[in-house]
Amino acid sequence: MQLICQYCGKPFESRRSFRKFCSRKCANRDTTSRTDERLQTNKLYVAWACGGGIDSTAIAALIIQGKIPKPDYAYMVDAGYELESTWDHVAVLQERLNQVGVDLRIIFTKDYTDNDLINPQGYVVIPVHRYSPDKKQGKNPIHCSGKWKTQVSRKWLREQGIKRCVNWVGIALEESHRAKVSRFKWIVNEYPLIALRLTREDCIHLIASMGWDMPPRTSCYMCPNHTNREWKVMAADEPKEFDKAVEIERQLQAHDPSVYLHNSCVPIDQWVQGHKDKQYKCVSCMVQ
Repeated sequence: MQLICQYCGKPFESRRSFRKFCSRKCANRDTTSRTDERLQTNKLYVAWACGGGIDSTAIAALIIQGKIPKPDYAYMVDAGYELESTWDHVAVLQERLNQVGVDLRIIFTKDYTDNDLINPQGYVVIPVHRYSPDKKQGKNPIHCSGKWKTQVSRKWLREQGIKRCVNWVGIALEESHRAKVSRFKWIVNEYPLIALRLTREDCIHLIASMGWDMPPRTSCYMCPNHTNREWKVMAADEPKEFDKAVEIERQLQAHDPSVYLHNSCVPIDQWVQGHKDKQYKCVSCMVQ
């Protein structure tokens, strides 16, 4: 018998009278179309993913100045390994945002998933450097940020009853290559600093014009992506966190002796001790 496809409208032959689509492709397109229609009926919220560094602090300044609208939700994910100096800065930022009616919420990774450095399969999830017996050097891919932050933020947004939202991310103009399209239809990523053509230097000037202290670089204290400067500054200015990084490296090496936190594949405490006489004075390079 001849039927009419409910998606494309073309006639097609079938022995089954209950068929609605001429092909699986049309059936999938119809499902997608109906999903898009349902999404459009939901309220569109604006959520701001604060990172706590220079870019995010510049967004906070723009909100307070009234140059961009106040978001419906503002949040920052605590993976459990941030430097204490970051939280000192974020606490001040929360007070300033509260004065204009923006509640910057802290979300804890451990409330949604584990933040173990070694997964159940025995794989080190942070991007450690490796030095194999055949003297080949490599590096693990990054798995931690997606699990500890991105996935957690999506779960939290869903808990707030959000079914469709614009998600602000702080990325300056010169790093626009980091801007990505969301893989989820209910989230649209937007980049206010890129939209306003603000560079990192512009952000630094904006923060200074507010009379605010410059934010410290935001990262986990044991992050293998630290530069030489960052390791030395942390060892000098935040010794407690540096000692935690040293202990973490030892624990990881007890599990896998080939892994290191520093790209020289030398234990981080030994590397800092061997380079403590070398000075790093460029403050603007030490912040993010």
